[in-house]
Amino acid sequence: MKHGTTGLLVPPRDVKALAESITVLIEDPALREALGRAGRDLIVKSYSMESMLDQTKDLYARLLQTSSSLIPS
Repeated sequence: MKHGTTGLLVPPRDVKALAESITVLIEDPALREALGRAGRDLIVKSYSMESMLDQTKDLYARLLQTSSSLIPS
């Protein structure tokens, strides 16, 4: 997530910052819609079936490479 692009980030346990961000979103429907759209696009792109399969394949390849280097010749 990127602040101001795909959402509004606030520090943990900062109630005032959270309230301010919520107020901004309530008062600015265009921003709210733009952030929502950008956030959804990011999730769809990052977690599509193709992306997840590629990440899993890469993980398996790294694990196989690591495990084969542990086996004595």
